[in-house]
Amino acid sequence: GAWGGGMREMILGHIYALMGNTAEAKNVIDELKVLSRRSYVSAAYIANIYLALGNKELALDWLEKAYHQRAASLVYLKVNPHYDALHAECGYQALVHKIRLD
Repeated sequence: GAWGGGMREMILGHIYALMGNTAEAKNVIDELKVLSRRSYVSAAYIANIYLALGNKELALDWLEKAYHQRAASLVYLKVNPHYDALHAECGYQALVHKIRLD
């Protein structure tokens, strides 16, 4: 359903990160990694939590994995304000170019 594939966990991890609860947010990342071994989990979900934690480098690594998964959510990479913090990063610019959003 709408909450399958790790979406519920991603939202929870994002909230933990925004609340400053780094340990719980990282636990959710671990849960998503385990879940991804059994079923499809968008790597963009993990990127989302890392970004909320302020870890741009790992967020970009996971967005790159999402690109290789052909994650549909990447079509919003340039317009989703959640990714604004990455705009100045060269890895972000390279990803936008690869997806042909530039």
